[in-house]
Amino acid sequence: MRRRMVQALVVAAVVAAAGAAAQAAPIVDTFSIKGQTENVFIEGSGSGWDGGLWIKYGVTNWWNQWFYDHPPDPMRWKEIAYDILVVPDAPVPGAQPYGEVVIALNWSTLAFPETGPGGAPPMSDQEPFIMREIIYRGPAYTAAEVVGTFSIPDYNPEWVSIDVRFDHLWQWNVPLQRWQPYAATVSGTIAHECLPEPATLTLLALGGLGAVAARRRTR
Repeated sequence: MRRRMVQALVVAAVVAAAGAAAQAAPIVDTFSIKGQTENVFIEGSGSGWDGGLWIKYGVTNWWNQWFYDHPPDPMRWKEIAYDILVVPDAPVPGAQPYGEVVIALNWSTLAFPETGPGGAPPMSDQEPFIMREIIYRGPAYTAAEVVGTFSIPDYNPEWVSIDVRFDHLWQWNVPLQRWQPYAATVSGTIAHECLPEPATLTLLALGGLGAVAARRRTR
């Protein structure tokens, strides 16, 4: 009888811990950037660091916008959900547009010195502290919706970002027989959530159960 009660308490504790973690709301951020020709920035906005600032990372040729998440934690992991729209400009009448848009997720490594929400994310001269995963590469002249999730299983990074690159956006004006600039806009949302590892949940639950058992023994 006592064994069944202990097993029931273990299950209940694990379920309660998992439920508490599931109730933690993810952080949802927004972003928008418009670019043209050879990765030239036209305009941008967002809810990220420094008022939605887009930073050019010259070594890798990306436009980055960073979002603060939580303190770095090797005992947790990160899940990122994204919903992104690629909206091309209408070409000049009679023109054929070319080029592609590339989108990536970024995150800071555990080796990056912790800054807190008032600090700064990794800058362009700190590339060794940045991890990157390309999630889309497609023609700049075709509208697209990019939806998906991505997990960082090893740890919870302090900073995450969206990277965008505009590669060779031009339009060939057939009537005039000349190249002209072409542009596209990338915008959307990124939801990033800091989650405890399943093993951590179990240990927390068992720890709580152990405390209950200890109180019983001291009575």
